[in-house]
Amino acid sequence: MSYRGRGLQSTGVPVEVLPNYTEITLRRPVWDETDYFNQYDLNLELRLEDKQQSLLEGLQKLGLTLVESKRPIEYLILSSK
Repeated sequence: MSYRGRGLQSTGVPVEVLPNYTEITLRRPVWDETDYFNQYDLNLELRLEDKQQSLLEGLQKLGLTLVESKRPIEYLILSSK
């Protein structure tokens, strides 16, 4: 698997790689609700000038979409105190 500055290239990986990569790229939480469990070959190319739009286009080519919604999130806060 290769996270490059211009996209993601991987062979034989589980689909949960996509939400992780998408979170890093969009800087927002992403949940996988695909119910896909197989291994996949992925190739997403990102345009540096518009990472978000090119990511959405790449996901659409894979037959996937992002749906924005609000959900409660549990999180931990690290503190030096």
